[in-house]
Amino acid sequence: MSDAIGAASAVLERLLGDRIEQIDLELLSPEANGDSYQFEAKGGQLSVSGSSPVALCRGVYDYLKTYCNSIVTWSGSRLDIPSRFPDAPLTKGYTPYRLRYYFNVVTYAYTLPYWDWERWEKEIDWMALHGLNFPLAMVGTESIWKRVWSELGITPEELDNYFPGPTYMPFHRMGNLIKHDGPPPENWFEGQIELQHKILKRMRELGIEPIVPGFAGFVPPAFKRIYPDVPLRQAGWDGGIESPMLLSPDSPYFAIIGKMYIDEWRNEFGDAKYFLADTFNEMEVPLSDDPDKARDELANYGLQVCKSVTEAGGDLIWTMQGWLFYYGRHFWTEERVQTFLSRVPNDKMLILDLANEYPMWKGITSLWEKFDGFMGKQWVYSVIPNMGGKTCFTGVLDFYANDPIRTLQSPDKGNLVGYGTAPEGLENNDLIYELVTDVAWKQEAVDLGQWLSDYCLSRYGSCPADIKTAYNLLRETVWGSFTDHPRFEFQFRPPVEDRTTVNCDRRGMEAVELFLNCAGELGDNELYRADAYEMAAHYIGCKTTEMLKYVAELDAEGAIKERNAVVQEVIDLLLRLDSILAHHPTHRLDKWVEFARNWGRNKEEKDYYESNCRRIITRWGGEIDDYAARVWSGLIADYYVPRWRMYYLEGKSVDEIMAWEMQWIKTPYQWNPKKVEDPLAEAKKLVEDARKWKKPRSTDQ
Repeated sequence: MSDAIGAASAVLERLLGDRIEQIDLELLSPEANGDSYQFEAKGGQLSVSGSSPVALCRGVYDYLKTYCNSIVTWSGSRLDIPSRFPDAPLTKGYTPYRLRYYFNVVTYAYTLPYWDWERWEKEIDWMALHGLNFPLAMVGTESIWKRVWSELGITPEELDNYFPGPTYMPFHRMGNLIKHDGPPPENWFEGQIELQHKILKRMRELGIEPIVPGFAGFVPPAFKRIYPDVPLRQAGWDGGIESPMLLSPDSPYFAIIGKMYIDEWRNEFGDAKYFLADTFNEMEVPLSDDPDKARDELANYGLQVCKSVTEAGGDLIWTMQGWLFYYGRHFWTEERVQTFLSRVPNDKMLILDLANEYPMWKGITSLWEKFDGFMGKQWVYSVIPNMGGKTCFTGVLDFYANDPIRTLQSPDKGNLVGYGTAPEGLENNDLIYELVTDVAWKQEAVDLGQWLSDYCLSRYGSCPADIKTAYNLLRETVWGSFTDHPRFEFQFRPPVEDRTTVNCDRRGMEAVELFLNCAGELGDNELYRADAYEMAAHYIGCKTTEMLKYVAELDAEGAIKERNAVVQEVIDLLLRLDSILAHHPTHRLDKWVEFARNWGRNKEEKDYYESNCRRIITRWGGEIDDYAARVWSGLIADYYVPRWRMYYLEGKSVDEIMAWEMQWIKTPYQWNPKKVEDPLAEAKKLVEDARKWKKPRSTDQ
């Protein structure tokens, strides 16, 4: 057995157990500009051939979805495989994208920071089954930088004042901040090296091409002590937290430090080709006031960052997120982008165009169209369906199904080499990621109605009329509109300010009711139950938003007794929802905390890691609050509900609540939810009870 087939077989054995004995795998010749597979099943034996280990895994998964109504998702798997594999005619699959991208830099903040190898192994298996082969691999970054900065003369004490806490390290890598909630204990740096070795080994076995961190020009403030004559500029991020220093664009230290870092990284982890370096992510570009000099500096920034990668030797490619062009679109005109890229060889750069749904949402032109297919550079089409790991439903399914095809077929697409998805947080909206990864293997428009029916069959084993109608209504409402920050009013700090951004169209709430009508038929299915709890969360989020608007009316009128009664009703509904979500496979604070605490070797370290993981999903820091808001058991009952109770029922001020929030972050979490005997029945009853609530009267009478 070849190493490639062995790697694919190992993924499939972890999924299927001894059923792997009924699968014949064959490796085809590699494709020049994509990947392909084909499968056929006869007499209970499944034969799959593919051009890479990932293509083999994707081929098997395609067969399982199509002929066994099976699915593998973050919230669980459904493998409805008969004793003999059903017959299937010869079926071929092909992706025109050589690179299928995955992750966002800040996924390493909002989902991945405390994962162990067991959880990483599951995710790499998920990637292979879904056909993804080009992920960010950022673990261990600071462990390597610690060696480099030490070699350059930065002291341990100065590094302690430089590195942030683990959940904030992705922002540190992009030059947004230093030292925030840091430094982590020493065992963090040691453990990350060990973990990255395991991650990279598995990725390489599967032929997955990792994108690893490079040098973008940021240096510790102490760099000035050692090299006082080296010109530095102050980086600045609008998050309101201290940022590092940035080398001047004419500094030779770009290439010197970049080579030192890549050499050290290679010495530890081996070879890599794609090195990610983002110099101006969500930041102003520090340029001269003289227009001619500013143009030269901007071009030189592009050249120097590229050299920080390529001068380390080998066929290395500077990889950069294109998000800065959206975020700073008033600065990044076509002329400035052209200037920035002008001195960078086309074959030495790849742009990750992360957020292609944003033009639809903002009413602006997509980057690749605005900037002439990125002017000869290689680029990857991607979407960001999620910001911060928020769990509320959002996203335009029709866009995800069709815009990649439109781009692929455009004569103006330039040097498009890849496609993928860059969620800031995982383990939410399973449906969207199943669709997005399916589209990677399509060259023609997707029949979304048929795709949704097939999805329901795979996920639930059946697609009753009420389920089908429910999904069509969701397609028209919450999955027919997009916001980058979907949150309900109860997830914000009081008082009420009408901040809900989730689509609470009545048709979407009707969809929840129809979905729950199928509990009798589908209630034994674990994925149906998980979805039912999420559907109930959507309904209660929208209903409590309506109720809190009424609270604001009563408050303005001075009807305090009536106001407090409605606030208590809101709290009661939310606490019941918290008890239901305690049975969800992922939407729970205890799981997030457990991953973090497991990194600690003693109570002090465990408490630190826990406070760090709790901080980023609540009181982020600087000018940012409630960014990663999640509808999670534990977070509802222990964080969101107490804030509303304190403000309206106990008369606490906003300042007192904010002080309590900081104390909550630092207090170890004791998970003791009020679980219910039959959470599915309770979800249905909760929605029925919430539906009965009506605004008692108009306050303007």
